[in-house]
Amino acid sequence: MRRSWRRIARGFAISLAVTAAVVLYTELTGSRAGAQAVLFLGILVASWSGGFRAGLLGTLIASFVVVYSYTPPYGRFDIEAGQFDHVFTFVLTGVVASAFSLWGRSAERSVARTRDQLRSLHQNAAALLEARDRDEMARVAVQEGMRALGASAGLVAAYRERANAFELLGCVGLDDGEREHWRPSWPPASTPAANAFFLQRSIFIRDPVALAQEYPEFSSLMAASEGAVAAVPLTVRNRRYGVLCLCFAAAHRFARNEVELIRTLTNQAAQAFDRADLLASVGRQAEQFRVLAEASLAFSELELEASAVLDQLADVCAARVAGSVAVFRLSGDRAHLELAAARDSDAERLRGREASRNPIAFGETISGAVAAGATSRFLPQFPAERLPELFPAAAGCAAPEALVDVLSLPITAHGHLLGVVTLARPASNGFAGPQIELAREVTRRAGLALLAAEERHGAQRELALRRRVEEDLREHQQKLNEALAAKDEFLGLVSHELRTPLTTIRGNADILRRRPDLPDDVRSQAIYDIAAESERLNRIIENMLYLARLEAGKRPELEPVLLHHVVSRTTADFSRQMPKADVRLGDIDRGLIVEGNEEYIQQILQNVLSNAVKYSPPGSAIDVEVSRKGSSAVVSVSDRGIGINEHDASRLFEPFYRDTDEGHHISGLGIGLAVCKRLAEAQRGTMEAQPREGGGSVFSLLLPVWEEEGNPAL
Repeated sequence: MRRSWRRIARGFAISLAVTAAVVLYTELTGSRAGAQAVLFLGILVASWSGGFRAGLLGTLIASFVVVYSYTPPYGRFDIEAGQFDHVFTFVLTGVVASAFSLWGRSAERSVARTRDQLRSLHQNAAALLEARDRDEMARVAVQEGMRALGASAGLVAAYRERANAFELLGCVGLDDGEREHWRPSWPPASTPAANAFFLQRSIFIRDPVALAQEYPEFSSLMAASEGAVAAVPLTVRNRRYGVLCLCFAAAHRFARNEVELIRTLTNQAAQAFDRADLLASVGRQAEQFRVLAEASLAFSELELEASAVLDQLADVCAARVAGSVAVFRLSGDRAHLELAAARDSDAERLRGREASRNPIAFGETISGAVAAGATSRFLPQFPAERLPELFPAAAGCAAPEALVDVLSLPITAHGHLLGVVTLARPASNGFAGPQIELAREVTRRAGLALLAAEERHGAQRELALRRRVEEDLREHQQKLNEALAAKDEFLGLVSHELRTPLTTIRGNADILRRRPDLPDDVRSQAIYDIAAESERLNRIIENMLYLARLEAGKRPELEPVLLHHVVSRTTADFSRQMPKADVRLGDIDRGLIVEGNEEYIQQILQNVLSNAVKYSPPGSAIDVEVSRKGSSAVVSVSDRGIGINEHDASRLFEPFYRDTDEGHHISGLGIGLAVCKRLAEAQRGTMEAQPREGGGSVFSLLLPVWEEEGNPAL
């Protein structure tokens, strides 16, 4: 305004100076033509230097001078003579010159404004490119808008789509209370920023009166916006990023170029926001690809076990998706879930979950529900105090947030459910779409790795089982071959052992039949041989029958047996059958009663005595004793024969075992002692063999002492 008045004053001064020069020239020379030429040039100079109003003023002064020049004493103003044409010409010339001056000045100002706007836009674009975050971008746009339009304050209300809320950025010239009044809210409040954002149109309020009429409550609260207000939405590619707001301390008319400038600045800010989002999205995708690549590399370890896969899944989810993670796997019977891995930023909750590994049935908690339906579930804004319903082990642990977002995903592979992963994070920073997709993809790859690990483990288990079966088959085949060889040997021995007594019996019988005149001693020896071989044959057959019955699983009925009576009678019978054997009864405990079978005890004692006679020198003594050893009754048979080795003592009771020492080659089937051991075990007893001091061996039968109910054994 001051510059305009100075320009008018300058033009007026030039006009006066020119007019004075013309008047002086006319007074001195009396020449009107030269005075008119000088006056015309003066009008042009005054118009160009002083502007439109100065040019008009100079024109009026020049017209006065022209009229004056045609009046006495210099002349006579005669309209008919054409003097008025001169006056009109000068006036028209001044008006045209002033109009050209106005147009030139306006063009200069327009070029200057355009240059300033372009410089401002270039500076704003460069500053936005250098900005590191949204707040800095918003501050650049606000400061440039304030500088270009002369605003007193400004801010950007940025829309956060995930939180469905607004964030105030780049605030300049506003205190905390005024900032909050600019924040758009749900439902939209009656504020310029809210209307600009939700209606998606620019709002320009030029003076305080209009502001008070349209937004009475807002204008009374905003000290920085007592004049004008501008609110322009930040929108690009149909995406709404927020609103740029400028406040003016006084009225502002918002020229068209200013409106275009603020809209262009706002569009640049929106493009910067969009570019930042794109870069952030690209960064997130690159990070996701990196995480997936690392997870795939970890899952692809050839020797990775199923538990290690689940641990890797928990680690990846805890580091990249959520701070609280629980990974469950199916139980062996596929009836419930078992906690396999847990990660939590809260150490107390983590200890609680690790300490409680109770199985979760299908349908219980969110994890059980996901397992039952094999579909993912998302619970936003879940109350933290109800976390024990999802994580039973978290009972009693304080949650740092009042609300949490919970995501539970099934771990599947080729349609087979393998487990469940449940994630939780504070609702204030809840799950976003990329995080959910990352969790799904990591879980999918973990499912494939888990299936591969289980299949590999199953293949290894099947291979180990196959090898074990092959080893068992080879072992059984070897045992079968040994059994077949033993059977063949046994059949040969049986044939030989049966043929020998039969031959003796038949030969002696033929001699007795053909030679009735044999001497008495020869006849008696033949009869004795027939009886001895018959007894031997009978014992062989009985042992074979006993062994067959025991192999078939037949067990005797046990009853109380007076042990010394059975031992005495069996020893006497054996002595009658083998009169050449020197069998002696030693110390005998006559009060011992055992729980056993009398027939089995007799057979055991006969077999042991027969072995003692067979492996002892003729006429050597065989001692029989009965004693008690703890809760067992012991029947011992001691001989003075060839003896036994301690390392061979346990093998003596194996079926078909015979001493292979060439110096001790004695005929026999090798089943007598085996039958003794089986008969003893059938009576809940056992057989023992050990070397005898002074030579020979001692064979002992141990049987449990019989006890009446409520009374100890005598």
